[in-house]
Amino acid sequence: MSRQKQKGEASLIDFGLDGGITRGDPAVFDELDAVIDGVPSFKMFTAYEQGLSNEYINDVFQQLAERDAVAVMHTEDQSVTDGLTQQLQEQNRYDSKWYPSYRPSTPNRCPQTTRCEWLEILV
Repeated sequence: MSRQKQKGEASLIDFGLDGGITRGDPAVFDELDAVIDGVPSFKMFTAYEQGLSNEYINDVFQQLAERDAVAVMHTEDQSVTDGLTQQLQEQNRYDSKWYPSYRPSTPNRCPQTTRCEWLEILV
């Protein structure tokens, strides 16, 4: 993280660095205290290669709550996104104007709603 901050010292725009929790390993919790002062939030994903399990995300929420830290979620349902992507590819729709068609908000709210319900329970 210090390398990214050092590179940003000459930046002409304001920016921030979020921590990324991209592996479902309990050892990550041991690393939180070392970086928490310099990181405003920790981002997690429900999809892609770095998608985390629901059980692990719940554990992260608890760990961050104990440290009064902020969780940020990138929530998508991978199966919905993959299915819609395949449909568009079969129709030869590769242009960027079709991007919103395979990233719809409604089916992807399902994981988000679940996470919000967890937060209500934790608070």
